[in-house]
Order: sequence, then C-alpha cells, then structure tokens
Amino acid sequence: MTLKGGTIVDSTFVEVPRPRNTKEENEVLKRGEIPKTITENPRRAAQKDHDARATCKRGRWHFGYKDHVAADAPTKYITAYAVTDAAAHDSGPLLDMLPEKPDEGDDPQVHGDSAYVGKETDEELRRRGYDPQINERATRNHPLTDEQKEANRRKSKIRVRVEHIFGSMAVRGTSHLLRVIGFPRARCLIGLRNLAYNLDRFVTLNTPSRSKPARRHPPEPAPA
Repeated sequence: MTLKGGTIVDSTFVEVPRPRNTKEENEVLKRGEIPKTITENPRRAAQKDHDARATCKRGRWHFGYKDHVAADAPTKYITAYAVTDAAAHDSGPLLDMLPEKPDEGDDPQVHGDSAYVGKETDEELRRRGYDPQINERATRNHPLTDEQKEANRRKSKIRVRVEHIFGSMAVRGTSHLLRVIGFPRARCLIGLRNLAYNLDRFVTLNTPSRSKPARRHPPEPAPA
C-alpha cells in the first residue's frame, strides 16, 4: 500500500474479564510464574488468563492487552499491528510495525503522541529514512515553549485521525471485553477485529456518496 500521507501510530486497551486473585498470587504472577494455588486446581487454572496484565492510566485501571496499530493517515487503513499485554509501553512495538525503510513514493512522516518520544527511537527512525513527527512532551522544570506548543498542534491535526479508527471499533461494539484466554487467542481475535475494521473502511471509501434529495415543499393552495 502506498502511504501518500504518512503513517500514524497509537494503541488502545483491549480488556478481558478481571481475575479474582489474592495479593500473594499477583506477586507470583508478576515474576512470570504461576502460583501453586492455581496449578493445583485444573478447573481454576483453565479459567485464568496468565498472559494478561493490569495497568493504570489517568486514574483508571485496565486489565488485558493492547492493540498497537500503524495506519495510513489519509485513508485510515490499518497497515500493521502488534499485540502486547496491557502493561507494555506504547512505543515498544513501533519499530517492528514499520518497514525497514519507506517504499519509493511513500510519505516518510511518522506521527505519534508524546508516548513515542525517545532519543533512540528518533535516531533509529531517521536512520531508516523516516521523518519523525512525534509530539513533544514537557518535563519537570522544562515546560514547552510557544513554538513547541504550536508544532504539537500542527502535528496533532494529522495524528488525531488514528482516534477515528478506535472510535469506529467502539461504535460497532468490537471494543467490548475480549472473552478468550491466553495471548495466542487474544492476538488472533484482535487481528480479526483489525481486519474487520479494514474491510468496513474499504466499503466506506468505495461507496458513492449519496446527496440528500431536495426537500419538496407542499403545493401552494389555488387562489379562491
């Protein structure tokens, strides 16, 4: 696919039913191990998702996975995706979702929010021939300048289009709880959700727009 308008990247949470573990069991799970209290009970173990993780964002807890997507900015087609647990950082799969270098004729710009800020990531993108257009982030004692704020506003006009993708999935009900257990099944189902979105987007872009018919006014009454 030719990316005439650059690539936008972002991620969204895909939640699964939350388990009812004890504090001690959660500590063992964080170490990548499975508690004996679960393994010794096969029926309980069959209902536990040991691959999903919990994380807190803006004061709200999420448990499950993340759907990371790279999309074509003008058409909003998903061109690549990756699945991680919910606690993984947004920028982790970024480089894996992008080709080693942009194809001839492709727009090399990569748009993302401030979660993708990083010197190593920026250098690697430039080495591959991309043009990072990542929103800058303020740090302690280093607020953004007016020039940086204006640059962020300009970049966000393109970056925000990725939110339409997740919004479309939510409207169609595909962002509800993922009722599967384990990473392989979750990755497969999230991939099918992304494919279903692309098919729906294809239909939308290739359906001729219908203009609303002119409103018909009632005939004027005949003169007496």
